[in-house]
Amino acid sequence: MKPTLLLFAGSITAFTQAQPGIQWQKSLGGSNYDEAYFLQQCTDGGYVLAGRTRSINGDVAGNQGQDDFWVVRLDTAGQMLWQKPLGGSVNDGAVAIRQTTDGGYVVAGWTFSNSGQVSGNHGNADAWVVKLDFSGVIEWQKSFGGSMEDAAYSVEQTSDGGYIIAGYALSANGTVVGNHGGSDAWVIKLDASGTLQWQKPFGGSLDDKAYSVQQTSDGGFIFAGYTNSNNGDVDGNHGDFDYWVVKMDASGNFEWQKTLGGLNEEYAYSIQQTTDGGYIVGGWSISNDGDVSGNHGNGDYWVVKLDSSSNILWQRALGGSMVDKAYTVRETADAGFVVAGSSNSTDGDDTGNHGSDDYWMAKLDAAGATVWEKSMGGTNSDIAWPMQPTSDGGYVVAGWSGSTNGDVSGNHGDRDIWVVKLASDVTEIGEQDGLGGLRLFPNPTPGRLTLQLDKPYGQFDIRVTDVTGRLVNTVPVGSGQTSTFDLGVGNGVYFVQVNASPGSTGAVRVVVDK
Repeated sequence: MKPTLLLFAGSITAFTQAQPGIQWQKSLGGSNYDEAYFLQQCTDGGYVLAGRTRSINGDVAGNQGQDDFWVVRLDTAGQMLWQKPLGGSVNDGAVAIRQTTDGGYVVAGWTFSNSGQVSGNHGNADAWVVKLDFSGVIEWQKSFGGSMEDAAYSVEQTSDGGYIIAGYALSANGTVVGNHGGSDAWVIKLDASGTLQWQKPFGGSLDDKAYSVQQTSDGGFIFAGYTNSNNGDVDGNHGDFDYWVVKMDASGNFEWQKTLGGLNEEYAYSIQQTTDGGYIVGGWSISNDGDVSGNHGNGDYWVVKLDSSSNILWQRALGGSMVDKAYTVRETADAGFVVAGSSNSTDGDDTGNHGSDDYWMAKLDAAGATVWEKSMGGTNSDIAWPMQPTSDGGYVVAGWSGSTNGDVSGNHGDRDIWVVKLASDVTEIGEQDGLGGLRLFPNPTPGRLTLQLDKPYGQFDIRVTDVTGRLVNTVPVGSGQTSTFDLGVGNGVYFVQVNASPGSTGAVRVVVDK
């Protein structure tokens, strides 16, 4: 699939968007329950996912006892390459995983264990972070917390090779210092070996949790979650639980916070810095006042676009008269957004429900208008949690399913992890002239791209500009029909312009995500 060409010089390729079809689907698990909470496309085009399993058969081998972390590596077609249950004799659950720059993985969640593969538990539940090599072998593991319940919900490798982790802490001892009361949103910074560099509880006297954290372009961090406090670090609560967004500097110091919502409940589960320097936040809301408008009844997906100073640019409530909950929102290569979660509605914005809860995805344009929506599942409950745009212009989404019909096949019993690969939603409808057949992949890319053209050219040069139009890199002149090269830039969105002789030019918007 060709990525969308922008209007440079001679590239005049037109595209349109339609609801994407299912390319493949895969049920993973055993006869007990199995759930996925995070997945990522890997540099080889395959996928890694993390969640929890209580099964001891089917696709699951090596369960340590009760619930385990479950890490599964898939190829590009969804076939299992390997799987690893991780944990001890009590309950353990993974909520986040990322491929690391060395080709391995870092996975985070919670553990009640202090046996098996888990050591150092401080009491009750701890945040548990595990570093795996490329084949899933444990390199190191670390427990963080105190005598109360503590958990990790999000992890990301940082630019210095370490890790940023977010979740919550009820403890006020052990490795937790500074709790404000109740559960606090808790952010932990580790070095590359898993050694604690700093930790910061954020919140007030009631309950505060962080579900999603990201390093920002200025080297600081942003997290989103929810709060029902209105003191301490929290200001402006609209009533009950609100979305809570907190910006930190590179040392974890508080820069600003924003509460978003209405008189009823709002829960944010996903945040991402956008190419314009602002943020997109997703979750769900049952309010229809305050910052929230357009609620269809009960719980709606609620997507909020903020500028870099936390001002609301737009907000959208999506759903029907039943309960609709979003868990992931991501910016797409065309500067729009895609949001995923579960929907029990059969009216309003949601069409095609198969029965009970369905996986439900919606594509929004840059202004928040709906481009398409899609329901997937069977007659039982199907809950989508993680989702990501893929390098071929499509999407991959996962969670769990109890269905054995409709779009779902291969269920092993109870509820299985269900992974769905969707095709691209971009369709080429005409090319008139310019640099024909230009493809740059993978996109998003960790920094190395392959260029393909529809015919050999005597020579071409490549210029890389940022979103402001500033030239940030040039690639030495090449020739022929294909070439592989490093962009030589950091994370962000860039325009890669290819100038080929004689006089043909094309450009592609590329997302770099290392």
